[in-house]
Amino acid sequence: MIELKEVSKKYFNKFYTLYNANAQLNSNTLFVDEDYGAVCLFRLIAKIDNPTSGEIYLNNVNLKTLKDKELNLAYLPQKPILFENKSVYKNLFYPLKIRKYNKNTAKNMVQDAILQLNFKKMSQKVKNLNLSEKKLLSLMRAKLHSPKLIMLENFFEDLDIAYHATSFNLINELSKTSLVLACEKTDKNLKCFANFNKTKIENGSLKK
Repeated sequence: MIELKEVSKKYFNKFYTLYNANAQLNSNTLFVDEDYGAVCLFRLIAKIDNPTSGEIYLNNVNLKTLKDKELNLAYLPQKPILFENKSVYKNLFYPLKIRKYNKNTAKNMVQDAILQLNFKKMSQKVKNLNLSEKKLLSLMRAKLHSPKLIMLENFFEDLDIAYHATSFNLINELSKTSLVLACEKTDKNLKCFANFNKTKIENGSLKK
Protein backbone atom coordinates (compact mmCIF):
# COMPACT_ATOMS: atom_id res chain seq x y z
CA MET A 1 0.00 0.00 0.00
CA ILE A 2 1.14 3.52 -0.83
CA GLU A 3 -0.14 6.35 1.34
CA LEU A 4 0.34 10.01 0.49
CA LYS A 5 -0.02 12.58 3.24
CA GLU A 6 -0.15 16.19 2.04
CA VAL A 7 2.52 15.52 -0.57
CA SER A 8 3.64 18.45 -2.70
CA LYS A 9 6.41 18.77 -5.25
CA LYS A 10 7.41 22.20 -6.45
CA TYR A 11 9.78 23.04 -9.28
CA PHE A 12 11.47 26.33 -10.09
CA ASN A 13 10.21 27.78 -6.79
CA LYS A 14 6.72 28.32 -8.17
CA PHE A 15 5.36 25.40 -10.21
CA TYR A 16 3.66 22.55 -8.32
CA THR A 17 3.46 19.23 -10.15
CA LEU A 18 1.77 17.73 -7.09
CA TYR A 19 -0.01 19.85 -4.53
CA ASN A 20 -1.19 18.67 -1.13
CA ALA A 21 -1.91 15.18 -2.49
CA ASN A 22 -3.64 12.81 -0.07
CA ALA A 23 -4.46 9.27 -1.13
CA GLN A 24 -4.21 5.59 -0.33
CA LEU A 25 -3.17 3.42 -3.26
CA ASN A 26 -3.77 -0.20 -2.33
CA SER A 27 -5.07 -1.59 -5.61
CA ASN A 28 -3.86 -1.52 -9.19
CA THR A 29 -4.30 2.01 -10.52
CA LEU A 30 -4.16 3.74 -13.89
CA PHE A 31 -3.50 7.46 -13.72
CA VAL A 32 -5.24 9.51 -16.38
CA ASP A 33 -2.78 12.34 -16.63
CA GLU A 34 -2.18 14.84 -19.41
CA ASP A 35 0.65 16.55 -17.56
CA TYR A 36 3.46 15.16 -15.41
CA GLY A 37 1.78 14.55 -12.05
CA ALA A 38 1.92 10.75 -12.25
CA VAL A 39 5.51 10.74 -13.49
CA CYS A 40 6.43 13.05 -10.61
CA LEU A 41 4.66 10.72 -8.15
CA PHE A 42 6.47 7.67 -9.51
CA ARG A 43 9.82 9.44 -9.18
CA LEU A 44 9.02 10.37 -5.58
CA ILE A 45 8.03 6.80 -4.69
CA ALA A 46 11.20 5.48 -6.35
CA LYS A 47 13.21 8.03 -4.32
CA ILE A 48 14.69 9.58 -7.44
CA ASP A 49 13.27 12.92 -6.28
CA ASN A 50 12.25 14.15 -2.85
CA PRO A 51 8.91 15.79 -2.04
CA THR A 52 8.93 19.50 -1.27
CA SER A 53 6.61 18.76 1.64
CA GLY A 54 4.50 15.92 3.00
CA GLU A 55 5.15 12.25 3.66
CA ILE A 56 4.92 9.06 1.62
CA TYR A 57 4.41 5.69 3.31
CA LEU A 58 5.08 2.28 1.80
CA ASN A 59 3.24 -0.44 3.71
CA ASN A 60 2.94 1.93 6.69
CA VAL A 61 6.67 2.69 6.74
CA ASN A 62 7.86 6.22 5.99
CA LEU A 63 9.70 6.18 2.69
CA LYS A 64 12.39 8.44 4.14
CA THR A 65 13.49 5.69 6.51
CA LEU A 66 13.83 3.01 3.83
CA LYS A 67 17.03 2.27 1.98
CA ASP A 68 16.83 1.75 -1.77
CA LYS A 69 17.40 -2.02 -1.46
CA GLU A 70 14.43 -2.25 0.91
CA LEU A 71 11.95 -0.78 -1.56
CA ASN A 72 11.45 -3.93 -3.68
CA LEU A 73 9.95 -1.98 -6.55
CA ALA A 74 10.46 -1.54 -10.26
CA TYR A 75 10.04 1.79 -12.02
CA LEU A 76 9.93 1.70 -15.81
CA PRO A 77 10.28 5.22 -17.25
CA GLN A 78 8.94 5.91 -20.72
CA LYS A 79 12.42 5.58 -22.18
CA PRO A 80 13.82 2.19 -21.10
CA ILE A 81 16.96 2.21 -18.99
CA LEU A 82 19.04 -0.82 -19.90
CA PHE A 83 22.66 -1.86 -20.30
CA GLU A 84 22.91 -0.94 -23.97
CA ASN A 85 26.28 -2.60 -24.58
CA LYS A 86 25.36 -5.84 -22.84
CA SER A 87 23.40 -8.75 -24.27
CA VAL A 88 19.72 -9.47 -23.78
CA TYR A 89 20.73 -12.41 -21.60
CA LYS A 90 22.96 -10.32 -19.32
CA ASN A 91 20.30 -7.63 -18.96
CA LEU A 92 17.81 -10.21 -17.76
CA PHE A 93 20.34 -12.03 -15.57
CA TYR A 94 21.57 -8.90 -13.77
CA PRO A 95 18.61 -8.25 -11.38
CA LEU A 96 18.68 -11.90 -10.33
CA LYS A 97 22.43 -11.82 -9.79
CA ILE A 98 22.36 -8.78 -7.49
CA ARG A 99 19.55 -10.41 -5.50
CA LYS A 100 21.74 -13.50 -5.12
CA TYR A 101 19.50 -16.02 -6.83
CA ASN A 102 20.96 -19.47 -7.26
CA LYS A 103 22.98 -19.33 -10.50
CA ASN A 104 21.34 -22.32 -12.17
CA THR A 105 17.88 -21.18 -11.11
CA ALA A 106 18.58 -17.73 -12.51
CA LYS A 107 19.82 -19.16 -15.81
CA ASN A 108 16.66 -21.23 -16.20
CA MET A 109 14.47 -18.22 -15.39
CA VAL A 110 16.26 -16.09 -17.98
CA GLN A 111 16.02 -18.76 -20.67
CA ASP A 112 12.28 -19.15 -20.01
CA ALA A 113 11.88 -15.37 -20.17
CA ILE A 114 13.65 -15.16 -23.52
CA LEU A 115 11.40 -17.89 -24.92
CA GLN A 116 8.35 -15.97 -23.72
CA LEU A 117 9.69 -12.79 -25.32
CA ASN A 118 10.48 -14.69 -28.52
CA PHE A 119 13.88 -13.04 -28.76
CA LYS A 120 15.89 -15.33 -30.98
CA LYS A 121 19.39 -14.23 -30.01
CA MET A 122 20.28 -14.20 -26.32
CA SER A 123 23.71 -12.78 -27.18
CA GLN A 124 22.32 -9.83 -29.14
CA LYS A 125 23.34 -6.47 -27.69
CA VAL A 126 20.50 -4.32 -26.41
CA LYS A 127 21.62 -1.33 -28.47
CA ASN A 128 20.64 -3.33 -31.57
CA LEU A 129 17.03 -3.76 -30.42
CA ASN A 130 14.24 -1.45 -31.51
CA LEU A 131 12.34 0.69 -28.97
CA SER A 132 9.45 -1.76 -28.63
CA GLU A 133 11.82 -4.66 -27.96
CA LYS A 134 13.63 -2.59 -25.34
CA LYS A 135 10.35 -1.77 -23.61
CA LEU A 136 9.33 -5.40 -23.56
CA LEU A 137 12.76 -6.42 -22.28
CA SER A 138 12.57 -3.89 -19.45
CA LEU A 139 9.12 -5.17 -18.46
CA MET A 140 10.28 -8.79 -18.42
CA ARG A 141 13.41 -7.86 -16.47
CA ALA A 142 11.25 -6.20 -13.83
CA LYS A 143 8.89 -9.17 -13.65
CA LEU A 144 11.72 -11.66 -13.10
CA HIS A 145 12.56 -10.46 -9.61
CA SER A 146 8.90 -10.30 -8.47
CA PRO A 147 8.67 -6.69 -7.22
CA LYS A 148 5.95 -5.85 -4.73
CA LEU A 149 5.37 -2.58 -6.58
CA ILE A 150 5.81 -1.80 -10.26
CA MET A 151 5.28 1.60 -11.87
CA LEU A 152 4.80 1.91 -15.64
CA GLU A 153 5.28 5.32 -17.23
CA ASN A 154 3.47 5.60 -20.58
CA PHE A 155 4.59 2.07 -21.39
CA PHE A 156 2.37 1.74 -24.46
CA GLU A 157 3.36 5.04 -26.03
CA ASP A 158 5.36 4.24 -29.18
CA LEU A 159 5.01 0.51 -28.51
CA ASP A 160 4.40 -1.38 -31.75
CA ILE A 161 1.02 -3.11 -31.68
CA ALA A 162 2.75 -6.40 -32.50
CA TYR A 163 4.11 -6.36 -28.92
CA HIS A 164 0.81 -5.56 -27.20
CA ALA A 165 -0.33 -9.13 -26.59
CA THR A 166 2.89 -10.17 -24.83
CA SER A 167 2.87 -6.94 -22.81
CA PHE A 168 -0.76 -7.48 -21.80
CA ASN A 169 0.09 -10.98 -20.57
CA LEU A 170 3.07 -9.78 -18.55
CA ILE A 171 1.12 -6.92 -16.96
CA ASN A 172 -1.78 -9.23 -16.13
CA GLU A 173 0.63 -11.66 -14.47
CA LEU A 174 2.27 -8.84 -12.51
CA SER A 175 -1.07 -7.40 -11.39
CA LYS A 176 -1.85 -10.64 -9.58
CA THR A 177 1.22 -10.50 -7.35
CA SER A 178 2.32 -6.86 -7.37
CA LEU A 179 0.75 -3.46 -6.86
CA VAL A 180 0.81 -1.96 -10.36
CA LEU A 181 0.66 1.80 -10.85
CA ALA A 182 0.54 2.98 -14.45
CA CYS A 183 0.01 6.18 -16.37
CA GLU A 184 -0.92 6.50 -20.02
CA LYS A 185 -1.32 9.62 -22.11
CA THR A 186 -2.29 8.08 -25.43
CA ASP A 187 -4.55 5.03 -25.03
CA LYS A 188 -6.36 4.86 -21.71
CA ASN A 189 -8.67 1.98 -22.68
CA LEU A 190 -6.19 -0.84 -23.09
CA LYS A 191 -7.66 -4.14 -21.95
CA CYS A 192 -4.82 -4.91 -19.55
CA PHE A 193 -6.00 -1.92 -17.48
CA ALA A 194 -9.70 -2.82 -17.63
CA ASN A 195 -9.89 -3.79 -13.95
CA PHE A 196 -7.62 -1.02 -12.70
CA ASN A 197 -8.91 1.89 -10.66
CA LYS A 198 -8.84 5.09 -12.69
CA THR A 199 -7.47 8.20 -11.00
CA LYS A 200 -7.13 11.65 -12.52
CA ILE A 201 -4.42 14.13 -11.65
CA GLU A 202 -5.61 17.68 -12.24
CA ASN A 203 -3.71 20.76 -11.15
CA GLY A 204 -1.53 18.59 -8.98
CA SER A 205 -4.42 16.93 -7.12
CA LEU A 206 -5.55 13.29 -7.27
CA LYS A 207 -9.21 12.77 -8.11
CA LYS A 208 -11.10 9.48 -8.35
